[in-house]
Amino acid sequence: MASLIRVGIVTLVAVGVGLGILGYVFVAETGAFSDPVTLGPGKPLPKPKPVDPPEVGAGIWPPSEGERYPDFTLIDTRGNEVQLASFSGQPLLIEYVGMPCPGSQGLAGGSLCGGFGGMQPQPRLASIDTLLRRYGKIEPTDERLQLVSIIFYDMKMKPPTAESLQAWEKHFGLDKFDNMIVLGGRKEHQHPTIRGMTPGFHLVDREFNLRAIVTNGSETKICDLLREAKRVAYIEATPEDWFRTPNPKVVGKVAEAFRDHPSRPLPKESRRLKRELDRHYPAYVARLMVDPYLQQDDADKSKDSDELALLQQVAQLYPKQGTSEQVELAFEHGRRAVESGGRDPLVLTAYGYVLWRKKVYHRAEEVLRDAAELFPKSDYPILTRRLAPLFLGKVLVGTNDLFKQREAGKWNRQACHEYVEAAKGPFTPEEKRFYGYERENILYDHIPDRNYLIAKAIVADGRADPWIRDLVLGAYHQEIAWAARGSGYARTVTDEGWRYFGLHQEASRAYYLDAWDRHPELPEGARQLARLSISRGGVADETMRFWFDETVAAQFDYYPAYEHMRWGKRPRWGGTHHEMIAFGVECLNTHRFDTYVPFCFYDVINDIGGELSERSDAFRMPGIYENFRDLYEGALAEPSFDVQQRFNLKTKYAGICWLCGEYDEAARLLLELGPNISTKSLEEIKVPLVKMLADLPEVAPPKPAKDERVAIP
Repeated sequence: MASLIRVGIVTLVAVGVGLGILGYVFVAETGAFSDPVTLGPGKPLPKPKPVDPPEVGAGIWPPSEGERYPDFTLIDTRGNEVQLASFSGQPLLIEYVGMPCPGSQGLAGGSLCGGFGGMQPQPRLASIDTLLRRYGKIEPTDERLQLVSIIFYDMKMKPPTAESLQAWEKHFGLDKFDNMIVLGGRKEHQHPTIRGMTPGFHLVDREFNLRAIVTNGSETKICDLLREAKRVAYIEATPEDWFRTPNPKVVGKVAEAFRDHPSRPLPKESRRLKRELDRHYPAYVARLMVDPYLQQDDADKSKDSDELALLQQVAQLYPKQGTSEQVELAFEHGRRAVESGGRDPLVLTAYGYVLWRKKVYHRAEEVLRDAAELFPKSDYPILTRRLAPLFLGKVLVGTNDLFKQREAGKWNRQACHEYVEAAKGPFTPEEKRFYGYERENILYDHIPDRNYLIAKAIVADGRADPWIRDLVLGAYHQEIAWAARGSGYARTVTDEGWRYFGLHQEASRAYYLDAWDRHPELPEGARQLARLSISRGGVADETMRFWFDETVAAQFDYYPAYEHMRWGKRPRWGGTHHEMIAFGVECLNTHRFDTYVPFCFYDVINDIGGELSERSDAFRMPGIYENFRDLYEGALAEPSFDVQQRFNLKTKYAGICWLCGEYDEAARLLLELGPNISTKSLEEIKVPLVKMLADLPEVAPPKPAKDERVAIP
């Protein structure tokens, strides 16, 4: 909006107007601007005049952090007067806007939908939507945070009218937000102090006190404020009936089991493995993709049916599996089935999914819109119908169209609601795990407020599978606990942060205890309790081990359990590097090379290396190389690995030898591998081949793959 000219203790804010320059002099001592002056060629800098802070309503501007926010009288897009204080009782993210300000236009989304009124938005400035998602981890449509855009100046530097507010709102698609309101300032707000503070963000809490402010700040400062916005928005937003205290019977059951908990090593002979679970997955995806189609009266069940072949292929790809060749094959079946006029909503959904995998986003959007429109008219089960809005929201969020990004919020809310509607099952125990995995890890990762939306729907519905319900609400409270605490060091946490952290941690624990009690044969409940135990203090290490053992009894190679143990034994949580190594050696000594478990030893040493000034120091501690030798010699003797997997393992072994300083052994292994060195395997253990070869002059670099391309004259 303005250029800044700094002179001594004053700053001149200048806006080009005709042949002269309209200027305001900011006086450092008073924190105020002078009356406007016109500067021309050769005119001296005017003497600054102190200006009293403007009275903008019930309060003096600008307020300080912690003070009550002034109550502005503003107008809305219909010309009605609105008191800003009428929004008290909910967190507010207030943006100060000047229509001619390039920064204001950029934050409104100008880089994606163009400038307003012929202005050029500030280049490379992300929209507030993007910043909220990226840094605040808040969906812009999240109802827990009220967005208020206050426009003080129109394009003519006058108070905005209802018509100009409507034009701004429509141009930037701000009417797509249920939780966004565009308001306009009045004549009494025409003051240089306010003009100099656009663009700016003010975070106001439920008590209508200013919690944070950024004025003319960098994107980095705005992002810091948005992180604080999540904390302010999320705490105190939980309805009373979402809380739960631990069931005394379950607590007693845990206490009894804990007293009898032996110091037992990892079970080497466990048969409860991930691959056993994976055997149930084809039946689950067939239930989603194939069986419902075959039950339709007009289904094409012929042997050469492209529709059926597409669904069978997508069942192998879903949710993020398969090769590019499989995606291409599914695409060909889908193209023939859909582009020839097929209108089955499940077939359209499957084809839209394949187009998304191929990154043909525009066509994927078209196909998924058709599917979302047709599904409600069909008799497909909700377990299948929910996929169309879910995939459509995913596609829209990833577009470069601001309006479509904002529309995605509608589809995301529908997807979360339908997730809950389908959560009543019935499910087999394995299907429950798959269904929970979709929400937690893969399909809903584009919806920042998914835990809240699903928790809200699951409490209101009341018919969801109890185990799924417990995991959903446990995850919700865990998220709120950490939002209240923040991710900084303990000394930076406020008393309020600690209070809400403890409150929600205990509610989360209650839900996870019930999940474990319902299905102790499933690892998810115990895994989350192991994670919770890390931050609960007291006997955290013992309790963590108890829940770890409960988890691996349910599934021996359940990766998250080992991840939590590695994290919980770090010095920052009261553990030591010695304890970390002991745990890694325990995993190695299982000799279950057909699973992840022995390879946890590498992750432990790598974790330690990340806390040292030199990563390689962790690999060169006494006895570490000998353990790695046992690991890779045992893995290379494992009969279940194929030839390529052995090449990959041997390449990693060479890289580990190099990290351990065993250069002769590293050279020997690379020479044995010859052209079969896997650079990708070295990248996985963060070993640069170029540096490695520089220390091993006797090893010739692997020849690059032959270029089979043909030059076109």
